[in-house]
Amino acid sequence: MYTNEPNALVVLALLKAHGIRTIVASPGTTNAPIVGSAQKDEFFTVYSVVDERSAGYVAIGLAEASGEPVVISCTGATASRNYMSAMTEAYYRKLPVIALTSMADKEMVGHLLPQAIDRTRVPTDVALTSVQLPTLRPGDDTTVCAQLVNRALLETKRRGGGPAHISLSTTHSGVFDVDVLPNVPVLDRFSVTDLVEGRAPDVDALQGCRVVVTVGAHRPFDERLSAAVEAFAETFDAPLLIDHTSGYRGPEAVQAAALTTIGSAPGLRPQVIIHIGEVSGDYPTMGFLEGASAQTWRISEDGELRDRFGSLRYVFEAPEAVFFERYVARAVERGARAGRRAFRDRWRTVVDSVTVPDALPLSAPMIASELAGRLPQGSALHLAILNALRHWNNFSVDPSIVSSCNVGGFGIDGPVSTLLGTSLAFPDRLCFGVIGDLAFFYDMNALGNRHCGSNMRILLVNNSLGAEFTSSDHLGRRGLGDDVTAYVAASDHNGSAKGWAESMGFAYLTASTPAEFRKQLDTFVAPFDPTGAPVLFEVFTTPDDEDAGRRAVIDANRGTGAKAARAVFEVMPPGMKKIAKKALGRG
Repeated sequence: MYTNEPNALVVLALLKAHGIRTIVASPGTTNAPIVGSAQKDEFFTVYSVVDERSAGYVAIGLAEASGEPVVISCTGATASRNYMSAMTEAYYRKLPVIALTSMADKEMVGHLLPQAIDRTRVPTDVALTSVQLPTLRPGDDTTVCAQLVNRALLETKRRGGGPAHISLSTTHSGVFDVDVLPNVPVLDRFSVTDLVEGRAPDVDALQGCRVVVTVGAHRPFDERLSAAVEAFAETFDAPLLIDHTSGYRGPEAVQAAALTTIGSAPGLRPQVIIHIGEVSGDYPTMGFLEGASAQTWRISEDGELRDRFGSLRYVFEAPEAVFFERYVARAVERGARAGRRAFRDRWRTVVDSVTVPDALPLSAPMIASELAGRLPQGSALHLAILNALRHWNNFSVDPSIVSSCNVGGFGIDGPVSTLLGTSLAFPDRLCFGVIGDLAFFYDMNALGNRHCGSNMRILLVNNSLGAEFTSSDHLGRRGLGDDVTAYVAASDHNGSAKGWAESMGFAYLTASTPAEFRKQLDTFVAPFDPTGAPVLFEVFTTPDDEDAGRRAVIDANRGTGAKAARAVFEVMPPGMKKIAKKALGRG
């Protein structure tokens, strides 16, 4: 029988899942749950060594001779300190020794309790990674615990391997009444060599599944990556879900954020998510994929376990193009033929069916809907978080336009300065920025920089507060009502940017009505004139109009996804309907 302590059960289950059999145990109380469980399981081979210094070196000999990871297990007090010498040896020889140091709850550290020694920081050359497992009790969620254990175990085999440290707390339950180890998520990491030599998951794991490729913030795709991802989309009928930070503007792009207006649509949920890129500001699509119950394959050269959707299964520590090329090649070897479009067409039809009402009030969604299609070819676009990015993600721009947003740290810092940097990198292109008033005034000093050039065009949406926080469904508005404006939304701080902009040599445009906005658009998007002045276009909106504009777009598209799905299904021939049902998981 196994211990009833959930964190110890997670460790045992994942040791078995990763094929780690050997444990060198030293005596103690806090490690009794893990040792007492392992000694009853025939999967494990347990050796007893009283002296922890000696135990560490016994593990060195075992790991070197076998080439397999070895666990060393000790109790609290100074026992873990005695592992230092052997772990240092393992570090410099890249030997996979896993120090599993048990203790009472880490919250007891620093309160004069016996045997409560701080293990939160270890020397840099005793472990490749050190994780602190949470104290759990029966019934607690084990997700975070499993992530941490997977990370530590995988690190012992990564980039030549080496030692890892797991700090395991105990509740001192002393109960061994669990007869089956829990089913916990097992993560695997694969290298470029694994991909090339065929040790990565078989292509059959993708064929016949509903697959999507989702791209977070990403540098512009080069020709190789574009060709590879497009071939993958064709081969596996995989929609390529992007937003304005994704760096891809090719024919397979699906501006998926339209889900914010239609809510969802039947038949869009994938079974496998291929995840590339970094942080995404496309909240609707990310939320939709979080609820998809799909397996996630993460491809990134950093090889880190980044579980954006709570369903991570594989990590590929490899260039993205290599991953896509290898899986397409394998599928072709198996006789796969490109051209299936049922799943891609379903996504594109639903997203393209979103409409914008004709009479929107002057607001961020109205500005995005009318300006997105007017931006000149070859220009650059920088969007501030959060309202600007959210609304612009619902509209496509010309494929030649480079677009970005500071979604890494995801704060209001620096949008004007970032636009300035972009304009310096692209001196012969028009560089547009769409920025709300809080973010603009936070970074307004960038207008005074002597490098500001005539290719800068700033659209300032000024509603005198953070409109994000005053929308009717925001938790601040729901909880505080009109009181949300004073502090949460920070109203009435800055006034107009007119005087500052003009004093800095910017041409100033302004609008307070839809008609005034449209009248100024021709000037704002006029062709680049190197002898001209940079432009600031200040558009004054109100919080009520912002909320009304957002709600109008949502209401106009309520049920659109289902309608579009039915429409495309009805025009299919009978044979295609059968294929579509299977692709949608209904056949």
